[in-house]
Amino acid sequence: MPNTNNFILRTTIFTLVFFLTQYCISQEQQAKLMFWNFENLFNPSNDISPGDDPYTPKGENHWTKAKLNQKLQRLAKTIISVGEGNLPWAIGFCEVEDDSVINKLIRFTPLSLGKFRSVHYESKDPRGIDVGLIYRTDQLDLLSACPLEITDNSNNGKIYREILFCLFDYREKAKLILLINHWPSRYGGREASEHGRIRCAERLNAIADSLAREWPEAIILAMGDFNDEPNDYSIETVLGATGYNCEKQGRWINLLKDYSENSKTGTIKHQAHWSTFDQILVFNRNPNVINRHLTIKERSGAIFSASFLLVEDQTWGGLKPFRTYQGPTYLGGFSDHLPVYITLISD
Repeated sequence: MPNTNNFILRTTIFTLVFFLTQYCISQEQQAKLMFWNFENLFNPSNDISPGDDPYTPKGENHWTKAKLNQKLQRLAKTIISVGEGNLPWAIGFCEVEDDSVINKLIRFTPLSLGKFRSVHYESKDPRGIDVGLIYRTDQLDLLSACPLEITDNSNNGKIYREILFCLFDYREKAKLILLINHWPSRYGGREASEHGRIRCAERLNAIADSLAREWPEAIILAMGDFNDEPNDYSIETVLGATGYNCEKQGRWINLLKDYSENSKTGTIKHQAHWSTFDQILVFNRNPNVINRHLTIKERSGAIFSASFLLVEDQTWGGLKPFRTYQGPTYLGGFSDHLPVYITLISD
């Protein structure tokens, strides 16, 4: 006959361990960080800059408040869907004109239910499209933010779109740095435009090296529309961005690297070819990048490709992003890019 006291003791210990385990699991939470190219999110007013002329009521795209409001609702729907019931902690984005459209997004859509604030600075982009970020103030405290210029001294001092720097504190337990990018497009051809993206990659490396020295415990993430794929020279060689599968880790870990191996998926589609231009990378030169209070879930980088973001591609087959415009033709969709995201684990 078993010893009753030992049985009770073992049962008590098992119960205690079980409830402690469940308590610890319940205290752990997962949260999304997200990036998305919003595709020409302009306000309809005719501002001084000529770059916004097509996106006015009298412009060739006949952009109106009603069309803007519909697009904002669609953007909000997608952001909420990525969060899966828990709004993402931060969303980096590009191709926005100014503060007014960002504030409308977080005040006059269902995102108003979250405690979002925006970070945005006017850039020198000739089209007037900028990078920006919104974040949840109930999860992250913004300590510092500024635009970091990229000047190409080898090309008559040409200025590219700034990298947006944001330093966050997570409950006085961890530091999180987000660097939002929108590198030069491939307009004029991939090779002809590559120099600008290489210069942006060099500048991003220098910024990350400096930040790692200043905040050695911080998790440093770069996200953006890089207009190059994970295997392209600017990303793989200049940044030194590798994936989790590589034997030797580089300067950066590209959390979307796996998508470069599959031409049937990506974040943007040109004719029949998908490309993964939108990526999220974690800086790998910081020895303390893994913080016990805030970590990146391994292999959590993903493209959000919900069915409502896609339409049939009647010309090239398969699916393609449900965009707002196709040339001057209004389609009423979301964006010509699909969003990307990663998962954070916090206590």
